[in-house]
Amino acid sequence: MPRKKYSIIFGILLITVGFIMASSHSIQQKVDLSETVDDRANSWVVSGFFEENEKLGLYFVQPKDWSFGPYPDLGEPPYSKRLIINVTNVATNNFTLFEVILAVPQTEIPPKPPYAFILAIYDIIVEKDGGLVTGTKPKWTGQLIALGIAKCHGNYTIETKLEPDTVIGEDNKPKEVSPPLQLVLYKVTTQFIRPYTFLLPLGGAFIFCGIIFSIWSAKSQREKTKRTLRKSIKR
Repeated sequence: MPRKKYSIIFGILLITVGFIMASSHSIQQKVDLSETVDDRANSWVVSGFFEENEKLGLYFVQPKDWSFGPYPDLGEPPYSKRLIINVTNVATNNFTLFEVILAVPQTEIPPKPPYAFILAIYDIIVEKDGGLVTGTKPKWTGQLIALGIAKCHGNYTIETKLEPDTVIGEDNKPKEVSPPLQLVLYKVTTQFIRPYTFLLPLGGAFIFCGIIFSIWSAKSQREKTKRTLRKSIKR
């Protein structure tokens, strides 16, 4: 195939790629963004205002004594504790109750002093569904829990407590367990972004270059054809 024809094909290819890139700029992507609503230190309770259909998330940092014994038999898994989370809509008094099962890491079984480990979330059970729209199985990442979606706008109070609430301290005496070192209430909002908007000008540049290249190639091809015809006539 003559070199000029390859040039025309290349120009058409540039135009095609440019159109694909330019049309991709409108592709939308859903992302979840978190916003801190309430952040408290050494507290069992957080609260904040949520609009209807906004998502609630809760993050907690465990104090050292949450890992202290004793570990009564609370069922599966062995050597576990329960973090109870009560989410209440203050206006309607409707509430959702969660039971977060916190388990001792496998590498620390059986647990014994010094208790230098963090309890890991083993499972989350929805005991009562009232104040929030929850999924069949709440999701979590590390110590961050997706609680659910607000059924209506208003102030929501999140109260937590650990069971059992008494541990044996480092002085070998019973003591009341400490509240979370940090308890953070999040608002999770869903937004749609267009991550490929930069492809619009880039695609336009490809189209422009493809058109110019194709026109130049076509003109060059015509000029070559004319020169060939002139030579043939002269002969």
